[in-house]
Amino acid sequence: MAPAEVARLAGHSIAVLFRFYVRVIHGSQSRTSAQIERARDATDDQAESPDPA
Repeated sequence: MAPAEVARLAGHSIAVLFRFYVRVIHGSQSRTSAQIERARDATDDQAESPDPA
């Protein structure tokens, strides 16, 4: 979600959002990046496996 939208929903300015919530945002980005990496690895593994059919 866009930072401006998050700030609006929380009733804060973007400056307040980044000042006080940056750790939450950073943690979320790290988790999301890890999930994307795992999904990409799984897709790569499937592409390399021979088709059993």
